[in-house]
Amino acid sequence: DRLARICFIDYDREMALVVERKKSKIGPPEIIAVGRLSKLHGTNEAEFAVIISDQYQRQGLGTVLLKKLIDIAKVEKIDRIVAELLPENAG
Repeated sequence: DRLARICFIDYDREMALVVERKKSKIGPPEIIAVGRLSKLHGTNEAEFAVIISDQYQRQGLGTVLLKKLIDIAKVEKIDRIVAELLPENAG
């Protein structure tokens, strides 16, 4: 079920934002960060998640993604967004 949620987005309930970095002029860009907003069923709340590649952490990408997700939540009339923070991610 978790893998299916990651691979297939329900656009009525979920939104994903991706930050890419182009390493060179040729070749595909690499994904360095993802922000996700998922509406919680039966509520006017949503859960957010942000994942940043290790080498790009502590550069403000998480803050930018969170601000964009908050903007989306406002447009979608979501009253509250929540997240589960892991102790090992403090800092």
